[in-house]
Amino acid sequence: MEEAQLSAITSRLDAILRIMLDSQRKSEGVKLGDQLLVLKGAGLSQTEAGRVLGVKSNQVPSYIRNAGNKKLKLKLTEKRMVRK
Repeated sequence: MEEAQLSAITSRLDAILRIMLDSQRKSEGVKLGDQLLVLKGAGLSQTEAGRVLGVKSNQVPSYIRNAGNKKLKLKLTEKRMVRK
């Protein structure tokens, strides 16, 4: 597959994810920081997760620090420690 095709597919998938996550925030009151944690837990980098949600990469750490889902944050922190 060409680079242009891969880029187009990635953009479409990012758009679909963003629509779904925006809907979740509106209907369920989920915080953006929690969604960033979920995307990171799924294997995306902070930059990639921010891109999906439309958040500048320099703002991502702030959202994550203020995330309300402390259990998820703890789980991801423990997961990171095990990898090292």
